[in-house]
Amino acid sequence: KAPEAVVEKERGKLKEYQAARAVLLEQRDKIAAL
Repeated sequence: KAPEAVVEKERGKLKEYQAARAVLLEQRDKIAAL
């Protein structure tokens, strides 16, 4: 089992990745709507 600190760090990375992806998809939709 991975230590808590490592798990937390990975979760943070995943959250950041998902947030960035959401922004990119939003921008893509806006551009497609033009």
